[in-house]
Order: sequence, then structure tokens, then C-alpha cells
Amino acid sequence: MMHTERFGSDSTFETLLDSLRRALSVLAAHGYAVNPSSRFCQIQRQMENAIRVRDCGGSPSNIEWDVLYEGLGDIYELTSITSLPYILTSCSREVQTVLSGAVIPYGDSHPHARNLQFQLFVTATLGLLGWSVTVAEPDIRFDYEGQTYCVAAKRVSVLSQIETRISEGRKQVAKAGIPGFIALGLEQVIRRKSNIVVAAHPDALWEPAETLGNQLLEEVLRPAVLKNFDPMVVGYFVSMSIPAILPHLMSVGFSRMFRSIAVAPPTSPYHAVSMEIAQQVYPPIL
Repeated sequence: MMHTERFGSDSTFETLLDSLRRALSVLAAHGYAVNPSSRFCQIQRQMENAIRVRDCGGSPSNIEWDVLYEGLGDIYELTSITSLPYILTSCSREVQTVLSGAVIPYGDSHPHARNLQFQLFVTATLGLLGWSVTVAEPDIRFDYEGQTYCVAAKRVSVLSQIETRISEGRKQVAKAGIPGFIALGLEQVIRRKSNIVVAAHPDALWEPAETLGNQLLEEVLRPAVLKNFDPMVVGYFVSMSIPAILPHLMSVGFSRMFRSIAVAPPTSPYHAVSMEIAQQVYPPIL
């Protein structure tokens, strides 16, 4: 199943800023300390600056676009994470770590914050479907129709890492001793490959993620999956987002794809359920 989320014409700087502020307020209400120098506070300040520049008729060169591009995905994932009570109450150490890290991921010598962010985002995506989820080895566990499944969450920085990350995830699932999934975060792969989309209209933002997503799945992911086949890996979750600039609106947006792929063969006892899960998984609409 393919499900693509995008920020459309109603997702202006103001609405994105409101989403970020709400997420940070939820964190504060649960006792989390958000340092003013944290990447999310930096994103907030740059969005506030962008609004001032736009309203004053200033030059786009006075806006830190790189921070905003990265901030789009961060805001969406943080909003998802803060929408699941389990994460807020039971994953305090992980959430506090997510609040650290560099505002721009490229060259970040401490990627653990974003790795955990992706792990908790996948946890939130599954938990917001109403499934019982826990952060546990290898990374996530969830219950579906009386069976517990595990998830190995792997962020991928460059295309050449995909097979390595899948191999690592396969070993993690095997070690867990229960059927599982491998979740792949391909955001940085997409951004390095295609940079920034210049969109003529917000309603067209879904096209880049769907088009490029299908291309990556067919040309890169499918061969790596086949090479690393394991009967205990019954499916994959694939996440990617592409930032965009809307010059005539002096605004930004992004398209996001979150796809669940069933790989259990017809002879597998998990074939039917993996197909069901693939039809049900989608990112939350927040």
C-alpha cells in the first residue's frame, strides 16, 4: 500500500509553527526540558524569522531555508511522537535524547538523536493505529491479532548503505526470535539524491515522493530485499519525505511516503497477516 502525506496550501509557515509549538508544549507539560539551543527551538526561531521576512517584503536570502527544509520532517515526526501517550510516559530517556542533535543532519557526528526520532516515529505510527506497542528489542514490538511482532528501525544516509542496513535489521529480527519487520528511513537518501523540489502549486507536492519512492523501491530496495530474504522477516516499513519550496507563496512544503511492504511468501504462515498489515499501515494524519 502507498500512502502519501503532504502539506498543502493550508500548511503555511503559521500552521507549521503552530504544530511545532503544540508539540513542544506537550513535552513541557510532561516535564521534558527543551533547551533553547535545541534543534527544535532553532527551527522555531527560523520559522518565526521567515514569517517576519515574508510579511515585511524582505529578501528570501534572509531566510535559512536549509533549516526549514530539515525542520519540516522533524516537525511532522515530533508531532507524531508527542501524540502517543505511551511514548511520553514510558520512553522519557529516548524522548529527551531526540531533543538533542544537530539541526542539519549532514555531517552530524552524533546521529543517535535522529536514529531514536525515527524509531519513536515508527512506534507512534503503529501505536496511533490502536495497536499495542512497546519500545523493546530489537527496537519496537507490537501486537497484531494475538501475535507479537518485532521491528528493527534503520535510518539510511546514502544509497550504498541500504543493503548493509537491511542485513543488520535481518540479524536483529533473527536474534529476537519472533517474526518481524524492518523499518527503513530513507529521508537523507532522497534529499541527497534530488535536493529540493520547486513546486508550482501545493497540491502537486505528492508527486515527488510517490514517483521517486517507486523508483527507489524497484531499482534499489527490491534487489536488496531479495538478497537478504529471511523467513522471519515478514515485511518492511519504508519512510521517506522530500522538502519543497513554493516560490510564489514564499513558503515551504513536503511530500511524505510511508509504505508497508509484505514479503512473506504464500507458503509462509505469516503471509496473510503480513498482507493485512500492509493494507492497514499508514502515517497518522495530525
